[in-house]
Amino acid sequence: MGDLLALMLTLIACIALTVGERKGQLAAVCALAGALLAKETVVLLPLALILLRPMGRSIGARLLRLAPLLVVGAAWLAYLLLTNVQAIDFAGPAYETSFGAHIVRTLLSYAQWSVDLSAPARDSASLGSHSPRPLGLLVHAILGLGAFLTRQRTELSSFGLTWWVLGLLPVLPLVRQQNLHYLYAPSVGWPWRSAQ
Repeated sequence: MGDLLALMLTLIACIALTVGERKGQLAAVCALAGALLAKETVVLLPLALILLRPMGRSIGARLLRLAPLLVVGAAWLAYLLLTNVQAIDFAGPAYETSFGAHIVRTLLSYAQWSVDLSAPARDSASLGSHSPRPLGLLVHAILGLGAFLTRQRTELSSFGLTWWVLGLLPVLPLVRQQNLHYLYAPSVGWPWRSAQ
């Protein structure tokens, strides 16, 4: 439930930010703060908005518009790092992280799961019991090629691919917690990747 709540609040934050007024920015900050309290895995998602031209004419203008959300995300990451949140009781060994070869295996497995419709409701399943197949690599190759080929026509494919990657980045280092429900937030990028 935390993943879905965090996703909903992150989407509200992104929509509120498009208003462009102070009330919209305040609503966006509050929504993102709530999202991070529900599930910290959405912390990087607002960065994908940098790719959208309606957010501003230049990268600098987009960064300025996104600044409130980026500050909230950076503050939350600083809190997690400075308090050593992994050492407290509710985290523990279940959320052990490591930066090794398993990150590639996990990334390919998530990509494979995102297109595998044979078991659409296996939220309790763990990636540890599944070895990644070449399908995961093929999925990423197709997504990257699609974003590259449509980059002149639309930024939506690149936005969707970036949303996907930013949604997965926080969970890839997890050693023992690779579950299908971590795909909820990143998968919102799928419709944008196929946009014309």
